[in-house]
Formats: sequence, structure tokens, C-alpha cells
Amino acid sequence: MRGIDCPEINTPEGQAAKKFVESALKAAVSITVCSSKNDKYDRYDADVFFLPARSLKASAGGTCATEHKCNDDKSGREILLNNLLLEKGHAVRMEE
Repeated sequence: MRGIDCPEINTPEGQAAKKFVESALKAAVSITVCSSKNDKYDRYDADVFFLPARSLKASAGGTCATEHKCNDDKSGREILLNNLLLEKGHAVRMEE
């Protein structure tokens, strides 16, 4: 992911980051990936945006009462997963 460095997947920290991402994206209403070629490492870097499902109080049946796309961010904006990983301590900024 562009601009961040996450722990290797075969470490406890890497597994924690993986579980965090899976949890964050599990109920996403939409996911957008914007990628670009990185000249320094000759690979693609990505910004991942997602619109989380709204945490509505479930009806007696346990489902969202509205049965349509909702979102958790009251402003209706997508969340940048790259920054969320930084904020939650699952990644550090890459040194340029």
C-alpha cells in the first residue's frame, strides 16, 4: 500500500494487521483501489478507500432495518485504509 510499511505476514504483528484489515473491509459497502507504478521498486502501490457499513441498531430479526446501503461516516465519505492502518498502529510511514 502506498506510503506505508506493514509487518511481514508471518509475524504476530503481521497477522494482527491482516485480521484488522479483514475486519474493517468485511462489512464494507464499497471498496475502491487506486494504483500507480512505483519507479523506485518497480511495483504497483495502492491507496485503498472503503465505505463502511453503518452500525445501525439491529431489528429484532438481527438485520439492518433499512436493507440498503448505509455508511458509518456521518459525512458519507470513504475511509483511506492506508491512513487507518497508521492510526491504529498496524503500519508505519515509509521513509522516502
